[in-house]
Amino acid sequence: MEIKNSTFIVTGGSSGLGAATVEMVVAAGGNAIVADVSKPQGEALAAKLGKHARYVECDVTREDHGKAVVAAALKEFGSLHALVNCAGIAIGEKTVGKEGPHSLEKFAKVININLVGSFNMIRLAAEAMSLIDGDAAFIPLIYRNVTWAMRGNVKVNLAPNDILDLRFVNVE
Repeated sequence: MEIKNSTFIVTGGSSGLGAATVEMVVAAGGNAIVADVSKPQGEALAAKLGKHARYVECDVTREDHGKAVVAAALKEFGSLHALVNCAGIAIGEKTVGKEGPHSLEKFAKVININLVGSFNMIRLAAEAMSLIDGDAAFIPLIYRNVTWAMRGNVKVNLAPNDILDLRFVNVE
């Protein structure tokens, strides 16, 4: 896929791997939508990168936010060619600790953001990408297994690249 003149949505795009991806896309001549819940960081990054980057507030678990991100890519840059999922969280907690059993609420939050949120963005971006002539891609990146398990800990490693390895190419 040619990055130059292509438009990318990068979830989790205001920091870490996401911000590095946004910077790389813009440096290579592409356009980037910084989709993240961190408004100050996202706005600062988009401002720093200029006319080829835009910030859109996005909680990947919310359909309305995902639709707004895709709409912004189409409005600002005319099309959408790639989605890079970098949004994600990791919570380390013992199965049974001093405070009792592992929090089901925290576990569900990890699943909701890392898995459901990634799929939410994939399905919404797929519709826009299906309308273009040429290649389109889903790139499900997220911190890849850089965790370790200690005795008694639950290792929740449900990152999008562990669950989904989807590539979409628009073929006529």
